[in-house]
Amino acid sequence: MAMQETIQDCKDRPVKASIYISLLTFVGVLYKTNPSERDFRQELIEDAQELLLIGEPIRNVKTDSYLCSLLEAQRDGRLKYQSLILFSFVYFDKLSHEADLFEARCNLIKPHWKDFHKSIVEIGALGKFWNLRKAMIDYDINPEEWDEQGMPVNPLKLSQLK
Repeated sequence: MAMQETIQDCKDRPVKASIYISLLTFVGVLYKTNPSERDFRQELIEDAQELLLIGEPIRNVKTDSYLCSLLEAQRDGRLKYQSLILFSFVYFDKLSHEADLFEARCNLIKPHWKDFHKSIVEIGALGKFWNLRKAMIDYDINPEEWDEQGMPVNPLKLSQLK
């Protein structure tokens, strides 16, 4: 009975039905492609290794500092992952929970929830982490190496190549 009413309602209002079906499909795709903490750690390590293959004078300074800050926080246990079923985010924690310090354990001195958005460094959805992907664009181009006209700042002369 309910199925017949649903089918009849879909026939009567096809635009509304297609919008609902599209939204449900999109939610299903978000749920199915929500990246895990393991995916984040794997992507972070792969991107760091990719960056290490590039010589230091050629590396993008912003990408290098971003990846270094993520790796340092991961090493110190301050990088936390949280999944919200449809998407996930990674954030910096002030202290590691493994540290047996009063600041790390006391709930009264933790940051207020209004300031939490400032500590989010990565958002994962649709199978990828967006800020990490954005940071890796032009990771092998050092913008300090070029001037506004697109010419090298310190061009090599033929006498220097010997």
